[in-house]
Amino acid sequence: DGGDGGDGGDGGDGGDGGDGGDYTFKLFNGTGFGGNAGILLTFSEGTPYFTCNDGASADVASTICAQFGYNVGELVSPETYLTEKVSSVTFGATRPSCPSGASQISDCTWSDVYQSGVPCFEGEQIAVHCGDTPWRFNTSVSMIKYRSVNSGSKVSGRAWCDVTAEKYGVEIADAKNKVSTALLNLNKNGTALEWVDYEGTYKKSKDMWRMKIRRELAEGESKGDMCFICLAWIDGADWTYGVDYENCGVHYDSTLASLIFNFITSY
Repeated sequence: DGGDGGDGGDGGDGGDGGDGGDYTFKLFNGTGFGGNAGILLTFSEGTPYFTCNDGASADVASTICAQFGYNVGELVSPETYLTEKVSSVTFGATRPSCPSGASQISDCTWSDVYQSGVPCFEGEQIAVHCGDTPWRFNTSVSMIKYRSVNSGSKVSGRAWCDVTAEKYGVEIADAKNKVSTALLNLNKNGTALEWVDYEGTYKKSKDMWRMKIRRELAEGESKGDMCFICLAWIDGADWTYGVDYENCGVHYDSTLASLIFNFITSY
């Protein structure tokens, strides 16, 4: 058992765990130190070492992230962060164990990798994603432009929906293929919804989803009665929405979420 990891100190700016007496802890993000994700490096007398992820639990990730000032964390593959800058770093510790609720790495124990009898290999470095919440999923109408056409009988234009999907503070990989989007409109009485565009198109250059607006206006309805809503969802997981607050010409209240839920689950 490796015993006491020293006083981890203050989490600082999220990249540097501070001076822990015998040890200093930092997260290496692939290019340098900083941010909320990376490989844990432990410095002893100025020399960096990796910690092997053998036996590491969710409590280890939570403690590491708490050290750097975050509320939650998860263990992840180190592959993204293994660059030439750390090619000469070796393993120093293995089998870390942290008590539930620990807030400093110094609260944990570990074994010296050379005395453990079990080797550690490339790809087994401890790496974490840290955040303030385990899951953040929201969308907003980032840009929108539409106008009346055909003598005022239709509205035509496009909207851009911005989507954030973060797990433990890091954007999910391949979001364009995991997130589905659509555009809705709330009627002028605020009581019913309709599809405007069933399927948004992801545009890499803007990192947003583009929506087409092509809608016939009912009798007595005008461009100013529109209230467009970006809808985003991940099949079997979660859904969210964002209203075009700036241009919405419809009064709605806190029942809108229920209205949207009932609408989308009816299809």
